[in-house]
Amino acid sequence: MKSAVLLLASLVGALQVEFIPVQPACDNSTFGNVEQIATEHFHVDWEVSFSEELVKGSVFHDLVVVSKEVTFVQFDVKDISVSGVWQVTPGSALATGKRQIPRVPKIAPLQYQILTPNPNVGSVLVVALEKALTFGDIVSIEIEYETHGTTSLSWMKKE
Repeated sequence: MKSAVLLLASLVGALQVEFIPVQPACDNSTFGNVEQIATEHFHVDWEVSFSEELVKGSVFHDLVVVSKEVTFVQFDVKDISVSGVWQVTPGSALATGKRQIPRVPKIAPLQYQILTPNPNVGSVLVVALEKALTFGDIVSIEIEYETHGTTSLSWMKKE
């Protein structure tokens, strides 16, 4: 298996850190770091263009730290272009899903990169958190993206 290396600027001290994504022991079909940080709620806002055969929008994740410390989040991705990742108000996924808030304020842009450490498993979106979080901390993230050349959707022609 080819290793992918990512240099993320550390937000604390502006140090360069070598990063190699690894699969969790509990599930070898994902690169999500679910043993460190877990999604409690998520909400998807999509615009679907049948004529362009693409999906464009955002996903909000309310995440809780389940390990001693975490400085990044890994999400499995396939056939997408990410236009931005932001830290947003905690609880935004649940509140947006319940339509309690019409627009989620972005708190801070987050550094991110898509890597493909193992093409058989897929790609991983690695998001550097604004600061290190510890057990029980909650953070919410918004990822804006659009699909391209996706194999996970089929577009039927009008007949």
